[in-house]
Amino acid sequence: MSRGGDWHSQKARNTYNTQVKNPAIKMVFRNWGGALVYVGSAGFAGLLNTASIDRVKSQVSADVAVNLDSILLALTGVSMLVITLQFLYARAIGEGNQASMYQGVALSLLLSIGLSGVAYLLIDSQAGFKFEIAMWLGLAILFSLIACARLATLLINQEWTTIGFLVVLSAASRLVLWNIPWFQANITRLVVAIVISNFIQVLYLFAPRYKKKYAQIVKVDLRRQFVPLGILSGFVAVIGLGSLSRRGTLGHYATQFSENALVGRSVFFLVLIIAYASFPKICELPLFSRALGRHFRQAQVLASVVCGMVASLLLLRHLQMVETIYEPQPSNHLMAFVLSLIGWTVVSLTIIPLLYFVAHNSRLGLAVYLPVVVMVIFQLLATTPLSLSVGFLLSSLLLLVIVSIPAFLRNRPTVGAELYVPSDKQLFGVGSLTVVIPSYNSGKDGVETVLATYEALQGTVDELQVIAVSDGSTDESVALLDELSQPWFSHVKMERNSGKGAALREGFAHSQTDITAFVDADGDIPPRLLLAMYQTFNEKDADVVFGSKWHPDSKLQVTMFRRAVSVLHHIIQLALFKLNIDDTQVGIKMYRTQHLQEVLPVVRENGFSLDLELFIALSAYGHKKFIEMPVEIVRTGSSTISAGNIIRALADMLRIFWRARISLNYDALAYTSMHESQVAK
Repeated sequence: MSRGGDWHSQKARNTYNTQVKNPAIKMVFRNWGGALVYVGSAGFAGLLNTASIDRVKSQVSADVAVNLDSILLALTGVSMLVITLQFLYARAIGEGNQASMYQGVALSLLLSIGLSGVAYLLIDSQAGFKFEIAMWLGLAILFSLIACARLATLLINQEWTTIGFLVVLSAASRLVLWNIPWFQANITRLVVAIVISNFIQVLYLFAPRYKKKYAQIVKVDLRRQFVPLGILSGFVAVIGLGSLSRRGTLGHYATQFSENALVGRSVFFLVLIIAYASFPKICELPLFSRALGRHFRQAQVLASVVCGMVASLLLLRHLQMVETIYEPQPSNHLMAFVLSLIGWTVVSLTIIPLLYFVAHNSRLGLAVYLPVVVMVIFQLLATTPLSLSVGFLLSSLLLLVIVSIPAFLRNRPTVGAELYVPSDKQLFGVGSLTVVIPSYNSGKDGVETVLATYEALQGTVDELQVIAVSDGSTDESVALLDELSQPWFSHVKMERNSGKGAALREGFAHSQTDITAFVDADGDIPPRLLLAMYQTFNEKDADVVFGSKWHPDSKLQVTMFRRAVSVLHHIIQLALFKLNIDDTQVGIKMYRTQHLQEVLPVVRENGFSLDLELFIALSAYGHKKFIEMPVEIVRTGSSTISAGNIIRALADMLRIFWRARISLNYDALAYTSMHESQVAK
C-alpha cells in the first residue's frame, strides 16, 4: 500500500516536472501553491457575490436596489476594516500561535455600535426604519469583526484551504438566502440575510471541533502595534477619500464620483486578494533576505498583471456601455472615469509594499499620510468629479512613489559609536597586528610614518607587520620605501593611481594577522596613537576602533568651514544610512581582520568614501561595536577640502546609498553569507 502511494506521488512529481519546465514558474508554484488555492477560492467567491447581487437587483424594486447599493458600499468599507484588523492581529500573533476565542470581542462590540450609529445618522428615512436597518447592520458588522482574530490565526499560519472554504461558504450562503423570496421582500430582510451569512462563518470558526494545534496567546495587545496600525489607518483613509465625496463639494455630482470609485474598487479588491495571500510570507521571511525580496517581486508581478488586465477590461466595458446603452457622455465625465480607474489601479499597486511596511514595523510607512493630506485638500476645493479624480490620481501617484522602492522600507535602528573613556589601569595588547599605510607621493613623510609606526608598537604587539601601499606614486617615496629592507615591513606597489580606497583594499588583502589597522602616510596623524587604539581594541573586544576629530579629548585646529562640512557629512550619513558616527573620515582606524575579510568582496569604493562604506558593510554583517577615540592632527600640507571634493563625496554617498538601501547589496550578501555559515555548521 505504501509503495502504491509512493508510486502515485512520484508519478505526480514527474508529471509536474514534465509539464512545468520553466524554473521561474516552478518556483512560483512552490512558493504560492497553498496561497493560490485561496486566491482561486476568493475569485470564485467574488463571482458568486456578483451573481447574487445582479440576480437580486433584477427581482426587487428600484428603490430597494438603490438602498442595497448604499448598504453594500458601507459594508465594503467594513470589509476593509475587517481585513485591516486581520493584518494587525496576524502580525501580533506570529506564526505557530493562535489568539484566544475571546480576543477582540470588546473591541468588536464597540466598533459595531459606533458604526451602526453612523449608519443611523446617514440613512435618510423614518426613525423606525433607520433604527431597524442600523441594528441589523450593527449585527452584521459585529459578526464580521468577531471573526477577525480567528481568521488572523488561520492567515498567519497559512491555513489556506480553511480560509478558502470560509470565503466560498460566506458567498454561497448569501447567494442561497438572497434567492429565497422571503428575503427579497424588502431591504431589511436582505440585510438579515447578510447577518445570517456572517453568523454561519462565525459558527464554523468557533465550533468546538476547531483544532487547537497552535500555541495559545492569552491576549493580543493592539496598542503595541502603533506603527502598523498607523500605516493601515492612513491607507484606509486614502481608500475612503477615494471612494466618497462631500455633497457640499460636488453637489449632485457626488453620486457620479462614487459610481466611478465603485468600478475602480473592483481592481483594488482583486489585488487585495493577492496581498492577503502574500502577507504571511512577508511576515515570516527575514528582512533583507533574498527569499523575502523574491517573494515580494513575485507578489508585485501578480498584482501588476491583475491590475493591467482588470483595468483594461473595465475600461472597455464602460466604453461599450456608454456607446450602446447610455447617451453619449460629456468628455469631462469620461475623463473623470478614466482618471479614477487609473488612480485605483495605481493605489492597488501600493498594497503589497505597504504591507511590507506593516510586517516589518517600518516608520517610513507612516508617509502614507502625505497622500491623505493631498486628497483632503482636493476634497475641500474640488467642484467637479473630474477635478476630484485628478486629486485622487495625484495622491495615488504620490503614494506609489513613496512605497515603490522597497529599499525605503528597510529602516534599521540607528548605529552609533561608543565613546572612548581613558582607563586608569595599565593596558597591554594581545595578539598580532598589521598596519597598512596608503601612500601617494608622500616623499620622506611616508618612510617616517612607517618607522614611527614600528617604533610605537614593537614592544607591545606580539607579531607586528607594516605594509606600505604606493598608489601609483611618481616621486621619490617609491625608492625610499624599497630601501626599507626589514622582516616586519613589506612594500606593495600599484601601477597607477587608483585612490586611497583602492590602496587600502589592496593592503587589507595582504593582512594575515588578528587585527588590521591603517594610518595615513602624510604625517598629519602621529602613528603613536595606534598603541592606545590597539589596547582599547583588545580591552573592549571592539569591531572597529577609529579616530574622531570631534571626540572631546581630540587636539586639533580646525577652520569653521571644515567643521561645517563635517557636520553636513554627518547629517547626510545619519539620514541616509542611520549611522550616528561623528567622524568617519579621519585617517586612522583599526579592524578585526576576520571581519574585514568578510566585507572586502562587498565594498567597491576606491576613494576616501571607503571609510564610510566599511562602516556600513560591517554593520550589515552584524559587526556594530564601534569605539570612537581622540586624535591629534597637525596639518602639514594644504587642505584637501574643495568644491570638487565635496561634490565627489556627495556622489560617493549616493552611490553607496544605492547599494545600501535600494539594491540592498550589503544586506543581501551578509544574509546569504551568514545563512550559509549556519547551514555549514
